[in-house]
Amino acid sequence: VMLMACLFVLWCITSFCKAFRRKCCIFPDQLRWCGRLLITMDNLTYFMWFWTAFFWIGFNYYTAVTKSHYHFQFEGMMLFMLLVNVLNWGMIISNSFRYSLEQSMEANEIAHLSMDNIWRSNQLFYMTAPVQLFSILVGIKEYLRYKFYGMDISFWEGGDRGEAAIKIVKYWTLLLVIGPVIAWTCYAIFAHQYLNAWAACIVVTIIGLDVLHPCAYLWVGDSKLTREEADKMKWWQKLTSSKWWARRIYAAVLNPTLTGILKFVGPAYFLLLPL
Repeated sequence: VMLMACLFVLWCITSFCKAFRRKCCIFPDQLRWCGRLLITMDNLTYFMWFWTAFFWIGFNYYTAVTKSHYHFQFEGMMLFMLLVNVLNWGMIISNSFRYSLEQSMEANEIAHLSMDNIWRSNQLFYMTAPVQLFSILVGIKEYLRYKFYGMDISFWEGGDRGEAAIKIVKYWTLLLVIGPVIAWTCYAIFAHQYLNAWAACIVVTIIGLDVLHPCAYLWVGDSKLTREEADKMKWWQKLTSSKWWARRIYAAVLNPTLTGILKFVGPAYFLLLPL
């Protein structure tokens, strides 16, 4: 109700400003300009919310192994989640039907929204959190060097930071993939007696599946073992060869079939959860 009331008030304000836009009114006079303003604001301040990924990941892992109590009315929360999902999918569907490629290029709008966009945005949310933290810490360090020592910080020192960022994402995604195995093990041993553990284990599993492809690509994406070389290897050589295992993981994970399945898992779960 509050969300609908806020949207109605915003619509009234924009309609009022539209009627007096010739009087040097600088407030957006259409809802689409408010949407673009929010997008611009998000692009300028998104790095300030990097901690939300750590919070939700840590919260779900904590809930998966401990007994938790929540003091709120779940009916209202589930109704709110259902409303958010309906609005989200409504905007995606309407955008897909409304804009063609030619219109999007002329109006500088989003050309096409698909499951790939949603899936990759979820991956980006979890993958970039440690990199953003790393960037903020390095930026603070460089500012302090300039502020207290007067050092020139117009160039990088200490090697390629791009390589450091890749290593951070590499080990971070591996941790997110291994984490659900540990969570389900704890659930099988002792956490099954907690009512909240089941849903938390499902959430961390979906997070692990979201980052499974980037993790596999970073670890085994550069495998140079060809199919001919693999066919010439004996069975005991295959079992003891890290290159052969890397090739098998690459084939098992980075294939169109599994990709087509995983991109629907997360959105489908969060759409059906309120129901």
